[in-house]
Amino acid sequence: GMWQDAKDAEVDERDAWGQLLADLTRHIANGMMKEYGWDYDFTRNKIKSAFLKNFDEKSGNIEGDFLK
Repeated sequence: GMWQDAKDAEVDERDAWGQLLADLTRHIANGMMKEYGWDYDFTRNKIKSAFLKNFDEKSGNIEGDFLK
C-alpha cells in the first residue's frame, strides 16, 4: 500500500484511501465551479451520489494483480 509502507506510518491504509477520494471529489467540484460556474456543494454532492449509486454495482469484474 501507499501509506502502509511509509516510514513511521501509523495510518490505516483504508482511511487514507477514503480521504484521498474525498479530497479528489472536492478538487473536481472546485474545478467545475471555476470552469462552468456550477454550484460547488451541489456538484460535490452529485459526484458523491453517483459514486455511492455505482459503489455496490457488481456488473464489472475486478481482475488483475498488484505489481511490485
